[in-house]
Amino acid sequence: MKTTFKIALVELPATQGGRLWGTPMKDLYSVVRLPSRAIDLLAAILNKEGYASVKTFNPRYNRYGRRFHEAELKELAGMDVVGISAISRTQPPSFELAGRLKELNPRIRIVFGGPHVSALPDEALDHGDVVVRREGDATFPALMERFVENPDHPALGDVEGISYRDRHGETFHNPDRPFLTSEEISELPFPVYPREVVKGITCSAIVTSRGCPFACDFCSVITHFGRRYRFMDVDRTVELVEHVLSQTRSQLFFGDDNFTAHRTRTKAILDKILSKGISMPNWGAQVRVETSEAPDLLTLMRRAGCTRLYVGFESVNEKTLKLFNKHSSREQNETAIRRFHEAGFSVHGMFVLGSDEDTVETVRQTVSFAKQMMLASAQFFAVTPFPGTPFAARYREEGKIISGNWHLYDAHHVVVRPDQILPHMLQKELERGSLEFYSLREARGPSGPSILSCPHHICTRTRGLRRERTPESKFGRCGETRKP
Repeated sequence: MKTTFKIALVELPATQGGRLWGTPMKDLYSVVRLPSRAIDLLAAILNKEGYASVKTFNPRYNRYGRRFHEAELKELAGMDVVGISAISRTQPPSFELAGRLKELNPRIRIVFGGPHVSALPDEALDHGDVVVRREGDATFPALMERFVENPDHPALGDVEGISYRDRHGETFHNPDRPFLTSEEISELPFPVYPREVVKGITCSAIVTSRGCPFACDFCSVITHFGRRYRFMDVDRTVELVEHVLSQTRSQLFFGDDNFTAHRTRTKAILDKILSKGISMPNWGAQVRVETSEAPDLLTLMRRAGCTRLYVGFESVNEKTLKLFNKHSSREQNETAIRRFHEAGFSVHGMFVLGSDEDTVETVRQTVSFAKQMMLASAQFFAVTPFPGTPFAARYREEGKIISGNWHLYDAHHVVVRPDQILPHMLQKELERGSLEFYSLREARGPSGPSILSCPHHICTRTRGLRRERTPESKFGRCGETRKP
């Protein structure tokens, strides 16, 4: 039965207006195109479990111009189960897709997964049959076993980590499934990207760890992946790097929320990459400011081919940093950037603006800080109440959330009412800040030729670093959160 049971895994792109057939958003991810972190891995897990008829659908890489197409809808309607992975901003078209599939095939099973539905399973059950909460690596295959056993009336009562409605309409929220251990993460199979994905991406992504012990109250990583770091072992991580590079030589991004969280492990990974003589393309990784305190690690990262660091500075307002539980300061941010530059890295800075401690002046100070510190690129996000976060719970209780339109939850539309900035003023300042940071004047710098004509990735200018022309810097307003 497993060999003939047809499963589709879908991840829709964000669209203008949040409609299934809408125009694709033109944002950072229109230029920096990454593979899915969910559906290709899940397909590999299902294949390992013996499911032979599994297909992934990622419309942003299809042959129909990055739009979901009628032909894809018809093919999906012929499946036994369709699993849809979504974040908040792609939830509306995902719900619409589920409805259209049910119209075409009432017997089809719709399963939702992702951080949004994990936080709001009852909402999702108005549109589908089952919600897989939090990590789906073990939950989804367990669920498929029950569907194979009895497609019409599966026994779901003891499947950990799901929410569902039975045939009588009663809702059940089964106990959470424990997070995968480091050993279990190391045993996961590697994703194989479809041909159209390999052709369409500009940057491949590798995730080697899960969880975060920090407590930034606007971030959904903790609620979805927990506060305990879990790591793929060193040998398996290097095998994954080689596996990805065998499929594509595009630049590489380590998507771990903090690639250097366990410095000894990170050094071991880099040492093995170097000792094996793996030819690495330019690559970057997300790190915290504390990484700047380890010069030996930075040197090793540069030797292994790392050229770019992505850092969540969040704010230059000390009160905001404290409110966010960021455990850093403006002084630490400044020191980190200088050290990263001295070590030879370009720095992509990420800022979250619009806390109750922010004013128009502090927002402008943040943009000035990004310019003065010569960041290569930057993203200025509007603080957003993503479902499941402490920030969302607090703002909902205080009546500060002004929009429930999920497609606007992209961190570039203001959907809250901060204490000291009117929403429309915050929106205006975010746009002004991005346009100012990415202006031609800023690209040219105070002296010398325009960076647009510079052939190098990192250029010196009065002992500093001139901002590089990168895919990220073509768009000041992206439309996706750093930690979905």
